[in-house]
Amino acid sequence: MKNRIGILTLILAIAFIAVIAAVTMSTRSSVPDGSAETGTAVAAASVGEAVSDGAAEDAYQTLTGKMKELEDQARAARSMDERLDVLQQMEVLLSEFIDQYAGSPQAAEVSFEAGMVSFSLQKPKRAIRYLESYLQNAIEPERDKQAYSHYYLAEAYKQIGEYEDAEAEYKTILDTYPNVDQRLTDMVQQQLAMMEGERRLKVGSPPIDFEVTSINGMKLSPDDFKGRVLLLDFWATWCAPCRQEMPNVIKVYDKYNEKGFEIVGISLDRSRDALDEYIEKYKLRWPQYYDGKFWQNEVATLYGIKSIPATYLIDKKGNIRYKSLRGNQLEVAVKKLLAE
Repeated sequence: MKNRIGILTLILAIAFIAVIAAVTMSTRSSVPDGSAETGTAVAAASVGEAVSDGAAEDAYQTLTGKMKELEDQARAARSMDERLDVLQQMEVLLSEFIDQYAGSPQAAEVSFEAGMVSFSLQKPKRAIRYLESYLQNAIEPERDKQAYSHYYLAEAYKQIGEYEDAEAEYKTILDTYPNVDQRLTDMVQQQLAMMEGERRLKVGSPPIDFEVTSINGMKLSPDDFKGRVLLLDFWATWCAPCRQEMPNVIKVYDKYNEKGFEIVGISLDRSRDALDEYIEKYKLRWPQYYDGKFWQNEVATLYGIKSIPATYLIDKKGNIRYKSLRGNQLEVAVKKLLAE
């Protein structure tokens, strides 16, 4: 793992965080009960404590091989749940290594990848601890990894509503690492420009109100769904991660709709025919808003949507409770909110 960004490359490649690809979204959510940030505590020991360098290096090489195997499995996986399972296996291996070899240079290096995995598993607090540990203890000046550590620290801080800390991390990248990666610099500038919108749509706040008409003539407004649990789903038929997640969304809707769960789809499709064919083929039963304006979709523009899939899960009182949940985490959160 040394001198490469294995987990970062993997996550980008399999569209878990997808900060570079146009149709994917960095995860921004709090963690629902049932998928809490559990696991072995992150070691906070400083580099230099009594650890056998030889043992740590041998274990590090073994871990590198195991992680490569898991990366290959993740790339070959056909569903989001399968990939999440692989990431969970990675998380266990990385956490165990950090605990066993706390204080070693190798543990400091592994903390970077552990932070990336925790972030992609929607465990922002663990991600923050790992990434901060990496930045504090890394011996070699690997500026690319340091820059991306600050980026995902910022993203994790946003997940827990710490917007001032997030802004500080973004500015650190612009001030200290402006020439590491132009794509990263562009993303940071974009995220800073969107900070006000992030604050307006933070967990615990009401969604931005709108009133539009669905493709079937139904008036749609978040306020109309108070008393029920509502998922606002920004998606498109041309978006591969959206299509990949759709079977899970359908499953949760079919299971919980009669118990008070609703979905409003916001389609960023350009072609009405493509949308209609997809709805018919997969029997989507919830209302869809479509205006054919692609990324300039009126509701998507209102919400500052720059990548999809993007979702907001709203509780019965009409407040945002979770963002961009995927796989089993969506069902866990829906079930929790319906019980309130």
